Amino acid sequence: MTRRVMVVGATGFTGQLICRHLQAHQLDYTVAGRDEKELKNLFPGHERIVIDVMDESRLEKPLDRCDILINAVGPFNLWGHQLVTAAAERGLTYLDICGEQHFVKHCLDQIDPMARKNHALIINSCAFESMVADLMVAEICDPTVDYEDISTFYHFSNPGSSGGTKFSMKLARYFPAYRLRNRQLEAAAPMSHQREIRINGLRNLYWAAFVPYPEVVFFQREYKLMNGASHYLFADHLSAPLVPDRNRSKADMQKIVARFQRGHRDNPTEAEMDRQRFSLAAIAATPGGKNKQILVQGKNMYHLTAELIARCVMTLAVEPPEDCGVRTPAQVFAHADLLKALPQIAEIQTS
Repeated sequence: MTRRVMVVGATGFTGQLICRHLQAHQLDYTVAGRDEKELKNLFPGHERIVIDVMDESRLEKPLDRCDILINAVGPFNLWGHQLVTAAAERGLTYLDICGEQHFVKHCLDQIDPMARKNHALIINSCAFESMVADLMVAEICDPTVDYEDISTFYHFSNPGSSGGTKFSMKLARYFPAYRLRNRQLEAAAPMSHQREIRINGLRNLYWAAFVPYPEVVFFQREYKLMNGASHYLFADHLSAPLVPDRNRSKADMQKIVARFQRGHRDNPTEAEMDRQRFSLAAIAATPGGKNKQILVQGKNMYHLTAELIARCVMTLAVEPPEDCGVRTPAQVFAHADLLKALPQIAEIQTS
């Protein structure tokens, strides 16, 4: 049976890329967004649905027209709750591109019982952050082994963030962030924890500063793990930014939202995205002092995210999972060997 796919947020920067990659793989999909005129201009001749993710009372009828729901509407901390709840209530397969740790934790803690009850499958963060990290760790770690620490380390050249990414990053400071300590998720401000690090295959990057990506929430679910966190890599402590001020009011947040909604959004061009480069390492340490490492390097993170979504849809169409509830990307897709199939990934090293 053909599974009907809907892309919500199709007119956004990453939403449009997702549609292009679905099209490239000859996957049928419906586009959905708030602006009917923009949908018509961007997707002429395509099936379109007008939908407002903030109006829960008007979600039921549109969502009855899909089996796989792709949510590309961020920030998820702000606008993700109604749509993921509606998907869980209706027993849909739901994918998103969320890089926001607090929203992912909410889904695992609060949405999972509803999704299990209604046989829905919810998979957060099917994007460069943090699906690649989750799949990497699945390559080197055994769920039956005790780990002292599993941490990830990111470095970017020419990142060229989209307007939506910048907006999500600004709003993230108003929501809790976590690292794993003594098997518990502990609140921590971004950049507040820093340390020296040596990573095989990376030179001149010796300083790591904590940033809250969702994979640490996944690792707590997937492994027998004591500690874990995600980090940005810098040359030294002098190049790492200072700890940001998190004592900000909700009124400040509303000003940021209003400014974003009425303002022009600068997005990277195709040429700028093609110049993007990344290195992502994961290191797993056992209590006995043995370390395992995997390093992935590649380019063009926005197209990588869109390609990941397309390949997730292809996998789900061929092998619909019998499991339900809120699941991590690796729990659903580790068997599919996606990393080696992604054209944006140039090299994978394990040691």
